Amino acid sequence: MNRRHDFYLWRADRENCCKDKKKIEQIFSYTSFHYITSGYGYFNGVRLGAGQFFCAEKNHYVCYYPDPEEPWSYIYFDFFEEDPNNTVLLRQLVGEPHWGSFSYMEEVQHILQLYMVYAGRKQDNPAFHRAVGDMVLALHSAGA
Repeated sequence: MNRRHDFYLWRADRENCCKDKKKIEQIFSYTSFHYITSGYGYFNGVRLGAGQFFCAEKNHYVCYYPDPEEPWSYIYFDFFEEDPNNTVLLRQLVGEPHWGSFSYMEEVQHILQLYMVYAGRKQDNPAFHRAVGDMVLALHSAGA
């Protein structure tokens, strides 16, 4: 039997970081995918740039911040999981060390636009949040 894993999109947005943006150092209580669209920054000590992603995994310490000379911009998708076994599935999806290259940046930008239009309507529809999450994860598994 093929069991469905439910990843609900909690929020999504674009962030254009300033060179003096505060360093994020924390243990996340949710999982967050970041797709870098321009510039550079550091994730757990590794310099990343446009066309790459990083994943702040639930219950794991992360440290990230923009490069002071060429600060990054990224799109992020924050997920929460109903099933604790989903953490294992996400870990398999992103692999170690939780960053890498990504091929579907234009599609991710379109998904964000769709999400923002919907979120602006102030409607709460779990099926929509699950579907958007599924699209992001499907693109990620195909393009990482």
